[in-house]
Amino acid sequence: MPAASVSLCRFDGDLRLANRATGTIQQYVASIRRFEEFAGMELSEVSQGMIRRWVDRLQLQPISHSRLGRHYAALKCLYGRTLGQPEKVAWITITKDKASMPIILSQAEIPRLLDGLTNAKYRMFFTLIYATGMRIRESSRLQTQDIDAMQQVIHVRNGKGGKDRLVPMSGKLYGLLRAYYKHERPPAPWLFTSRAGNPVSLETARRALLCAAHWMTCRIDPVGHPRPKFDIADIVREHRPTLEAQVHLNPQQRRMLTNIGPCRTAALGGHVEVCEHGDFKRICYNSCRDRPCPKCQALAQEHWIAARSERLLNLGYLHGVFTLSSELRPLAMRHPAEVYGALFRAVTDTLLQLGRTRLKATLGLTLILRTWTRELMFHVHLHVLVTAGGLAMDGSGFVRTRDDYLFPLEVMGSVYRAKMLHELGLRQARHLPGTDRRSLRGAHGPPAAPGLFKTVNRVARHRADQPGRSCSANPIS
Repeated sequence: MPAASVSLCRFDGDLRLANRATGTIQQYVASIRRFEEFAGMELSEVSQGMIRRWVDRLQLQPISHSRLGRHYAALKCLYGRTLGQPEKVAWITITKDKASMPIILSQAEIPRLLDGLTNAKYRMFFTLIYATGMRIRESSRLQTQDIDAMQQVIHVRNGKGGKDRLVPMSGKLYGLLRAYYKHERPPAPWLFTSRAGNPVSLETARRALLCAAHWMTCRIDPVGHPRPKFDIADIVREHRPTLEAQVHLNPQQRRMLTNIGPCRTAALGGHVEVCEHGDFKRICYNSCRDRPCPKCQALAQEHWIAARSERLLNLGYLHGVFTLSSELRPLAMRHPAEVYGALFRAVTDTLLQLGRTRLKATLGLTLILRTWTRELMFHVHLHVLVTAGGLAMDGSGFVRTRDDYLFPLEVMGSVYRAKMLHELGLRQARHLPGTDRRSLRGAHGPPAAPGLFKTVNRVARHRADQPGRSCSANPIS
């Protein structure tokens, strides 16, 4: 509709003349474009009844109060200023959301929260925000030239409302920034960068902070839940005799319960945690550091999830599972390093070979080993995240596959079986990694994207191995 496009152009121009922020202009124009598609007519000819039906539709959608207010403000701006018909939207009232008290951390909790950020980049990023009061978007756009060592100030450019300002910086903060820069050497011009050399992703930074907040000692989570009354060690100590009386446990299960039972108790000894400034000190019991212990490995698990999520590309992924045959489990228990290594190599070679022969491309793989189920049953299998395509071998670009299909199941099973036998030095066997669907699952499964972060999260939280036991087949995974 050409007339509607003219109205949208006028609306966009009025917003720019009013010196609205770029984000506000984009949100308002997108909102009015949706309204135009809903009305199906020239915007100046839309009746008040049509606007009421649009507002009723917005109120039925599961959107936040602030987002609903932006839709209302866009309508008022369009008809009140651009089209000169304020009577059509005079009845719309923009109400403020109910104010809630924020979670305020104490001076003792802030260092523990920052210590939970094991990545030096994110630790310095949030230390800077806490020390200066800068907004997260302002900090992500800082450049090295914005740090003025002579005047001890930070130049914030294009902040909220497009304004620049100066933020004072203490000598200690400047020393931390110098140490961070000398250690990390971020590529110019940004101070905090992603792997691609762009400004750090706000979403990834938020995830890292939430992980640290959830697993810090005081157990503060994003919604302020209190610390649980019992932990896994309390449950093991209280209910292990009953469990052993009802269920036969194998040696690995008994050893795991024996290690977790005294976790963070006086039986394992203790240590003293002292603040570097000397104004805080406490005595803590040692942890068991057992790999299946969810309490000891939880923080490492969250860091593993954040690190894997930062490497994901907007390409589309498929999720598959390669299972080791049950006949090979005794061999895997006696020689885990050899069998696990053979499994990694066999699965990697299988997918890369099929990618080269069938797609003429190099796939991106992320392999995650799991050896135990949540019921503590020995079950060796690999979760695989495969890019929905790969880099063309002739260098012409990216070759895409279907979003719900990679390779034929029977072909993958045959190649996987042959390579697994070769890696183990076996020429023939009847009941080894087979081509049946029990030994190879997920080849035709649903794509992992767009819920890819949830897929990585689920795989990591359901696995009993120590986070970080993964294998990337090539740099694009």
